[in-house]
Amino acid sequence: MRLKNIQLGYSLPERLLEKVKITSFRVFGSTENLATITKYRGLDPEIQANRSNAYPLTKSYSVGVNVGF
Repeated sequence: MRLKNIQLGYSLPERLLEKVKITSFRVFGSTENLATITKYRGLDPEIQANRSNAYPLTKSYSVGVNVGF
């Protein structure tokens, strides 16, 4: 089992944003290659090549803000 990509975000309601003259505001976070649960002992269970040319999976995290005026 593998969690490859997860993204969570929240958009503020427009009624709160009208007071500060912003049309949209969204905060989000995402991650890639969060977890791999397997009995396989190699670096990547999806790779079909030999073990000598396999690279470990890198995890990445990102956060961001989208603002519209």
